Amino acid sequence: MSKAPLVTVNPRYILRAAIEHAARIVLAGGVVAYPTETMYGLGANALNRRAVSRVFEIKGRSPDKPLIVLVRNRRQLKALVREIPPPARALMGRFWPDGLTLVMEASAEVPGEVLGGGSTIALRISGNRVVRSLLDVIRVPLTAPSANLEGRPPPLTAGEVQKQLGDRVDLILDGGRAPLVIPSTILDVRQEPATLLREGRVPTDEIRRVVDVGHISAGKPCGLVTILMVCTGNTCRSAMAGGLLKKMLSAKGISQIRVLSAGTHAVEKDPASLWAKKVAFTEEGVDISKHRARRLTSDLLGKSDLVLTMTLSQTRHIERMGRQFAQKIHLLTSFPSTGSKDLGDIEDPMGQSRRVYERVFRQIRRELERILPVLVKTPESWLP
Repeated sequence: MSKAPLVTVNPRYILRAAIEHAARIVLAGGVVAYPTETMYGLGANALNRRAVSRVFEIKGRSPDKPLIVLVRNRRQLKALVREIPPPARALMGRFWPDGLTLVMEASAEVPGEVLGGGSTIALRISGNRVVRSLLDVIRVPLTAPSANLEGRPPPLTAGEVQKQLGDRVDLILDGGRAPLVIPSTILDVRQEPATLLREGRVPTDEIRRVVDVGHISAGKPCGLVTILMVCTGNTCRSAMAGGLLKKMLSAKGISQIRVLSAGTHAVEKDPASLWAKKVAFTEEGVDISKHRARRLTSDLLGKSDLVLTMTLSQTRHIERMGRQFAQKIHLLTSFPSTGSKDLGDIEDPMGQSRRVYERVFRQIRRELERILPVLVKTPESWLP
């Protein structure tokens, strides 16, 4: 598969020529991939029916799923919505740019393809400088679905976009690695109280300080990022790693990352091994006495955003479970590098001495301390 052309853009020092090149493509009906504050997105002129249809084709997305649209400023909303409800104005003043997508009644000017067969449009202003620079030049609304094949993990790098989409897009703006995927919060503001459709970057409690939120839609909430630790039996390495990462995140006051663990060949509900429990508690005060082993399943992989394995053989095992999981799997020792580079397995201490368990625990701790800044990093703060 050939690859789409890639142009590097530094978010701090935007290269005008690169933005203008991307703008010409969008205005001519093309599709570009670009970095956002959460992941890489697919950008097309949201008022061009043919371009919007191409976004669906590129992703393999069902036409009944609407697209989020990015706008340059609030003035641009007038042509896209029938009215701007008072709650929406209050929320825009508090949370835009970034973080919050608002659902309103679409105007007749918006192509039905954007709406997924419905009558509403989901809109937001992005805080990402690359996106804002592009919108300043094109002066039309921009589509913003993730730049991945449907069912595959949202890409965090331009390289991952190339791997998934090849030459399906016309250009990729490489703005470096995006943060771990935490989508925008989606709120339907057509009526009062507003309806929360998807949890995300803006916590519900903060929204309730501005407007009344009546209830959460029955749709799947997406506010959490799920990290899955995997070893073989889920009684030693992944149990210790999961317990330790939970404590590290808690110490930073971070509750938006959920940590799970599982084993490729686990016996369901087996307790953590004796030395795993003792070493984890002695070394870091991590209590895994209530841990029970869980067997790795496709369903569990599908619900996880990042999968960290202890060995390359475990990575290969998961890849055989389904190609759709490949982009989210990393060796703990190689993350955040893309691909399955063999930078060293974390040995299995099962059946060995306490000293081996201590060595393994300390290696896991070093790796988690190394990657923790990557896991929690966003452009400004955890939930800007």
